[in-house]
Amino acid sequence: MNKILKLLIVFLFPLAINSQEIKIKLRNIKDVYQIVNHENNNALIFFIENKKVTSYLLGDNLETIDTISLERPEKKFKSIAGHTYNNNIYSLVWKTDDQNEFHIQEIDLKSRKITNKFFSSEPLENETIKTMQEKDKLIFICLNNKNNVVKIISFDKNNNFENKKIDLSSLNFKNSKGATVKFKDILAEKTGNKQAIIDIIDKDLPNSLVKTSNKKKLYHYNNKILLAFDNNSYSSQIVSINLNNYSFSYFEIKNHLMKKGIKTEYNSFIIDDFCYGLNASESRFTIFIKDFNNNILLEKSFSNEEEITFKNSDLIQIGGEFINERKLSDTKQFLRKVNSLNPSISVYPLNGNYMMTLGSVSDERYSGMAGLFGAGGVFLYYAIHNPTYESFLSYSNRKVVYFNTIMDKNFVHRAEPAEPLAFDKIETFTKRNDELKYFTIFKKQANYVFGYYSYEQEKYFLRKITD
Repeated sequence: MNKILKLLIVFLFPLAINSQEIKIKLRNIKDVYQIVNHENNNALIFFIENKKVTSYLLGDNLETIDTISLERPEKKFKSIAGHTYNNNIYSLVWKTDDQNEFHIQEIDLKSRKITNKFFSSEPLENETIKTMQEKDKLIFICLNNKNNVVKIISFDKNNNFENKKIDLSSLNFKNSKGATVKFKDILAEKTGNKQAIIDIIDKDLPNSLVKTSNKKKLYHYNNKILLAFDNNSYSSQIVSINLNNYSFSYFEIKNHLMKKGIKTEYNSFIIDDFCYGLNASESRFTIFIKDFNNNILLEKSFSNEEEITFKNSDLIQIGGEFINERKLSDTKQFLRKVNSLNPSISVYPLNGNYMMTLGSVSDERYSGMAGLFGAGGVFLYYAIHNPTYESFLSYSNRKVVYFNTIMDKNFVHRAEPAEPLAFDKIETFTKRNDELKYFTIFKKQANYVFGYYSYEQEKYFLRKITD
């Protein structure tokens, strides 16, 4: 049965300012995808069906500028890997399941011409592939714990295909037991139950404690990649890869607070070339901030008998046997829970300051994401790479304990209460509207845009939300 899907553009908080309504015919919608052009702040949103794709070009205020439809590629290209863009040309990059073949659909909005291009890479066997969207460039990082090679496959804004191999065999690392090992070994070492081999961290998003609890992280910013390993609690071991010339270097951030004979869990987070280190034991919780030259910029510590004085929120537990949010009574209770789970730290740039979230997360209690967001959202989560949406969903089915603290650019604690983030507002909204489907979340300048389909109203909404 054909249905008319109405695209309604509104703003959240308040709800219905500058709304527009567009009627489009859609059969069997499968996914939603978007490209944000950081040069002109336009966005192109795609509604993907079985046989065709319908797109809308949105302006500064999410007003519709243009619309164009195109045929979906042949069936072996099952999902969208990412995109590129160059002025008025927007390109969808489709991939096969094995990620060895790519079909690029170049959409020229000025001439309204669609050009198809095809690329193949060498077979990728037993490789973990991480996808990064670096503004107008699409990058695949291919890691294999059977060798010491990092493969980087990329499409630039003109869709030029590049395949590079970086051999890290010359580097030595320390594993969790202090033994000297190679890159493939530090990558393969198990650092937590059901952890991904490595997790990508996006510095512009509020990365969840689930992601950042992984002791192996991949950062990308300023045209470089950082592969950071906290397997050994005495230091963060970091490989930096320059994406201009593919040179690499190695350095360490020392955990100067680690003491022999005391069972302590260590984890870290990197943002703006600063390393935030966290040490957690049953009796003490300590954080430090260092630059990449190991200069100490901040150090805070508290015991299980002390009140935490540099927090901007309550001590919170969500999930577990408690469905809703629960306030923890004191530092001792907080530390006991942190030490029994997977300690984690996440830092987010917020209105000229830094919001730091410190705490711990459990392993996922059961598979699947249904329950909080429904089957439509689950399908989108797995079908299309969307790091913003992924970060939003990741607390499902886990127990999390945490608190927030806010610091200025000089790492001085600010006393104001932590206000709800855009993700908090989205979560509140979705809990009150459980019939929603086909979610997407993306960032457009300083705002987030939350998209969803309402069965009741038979409309697709885009809501602009700010932190």
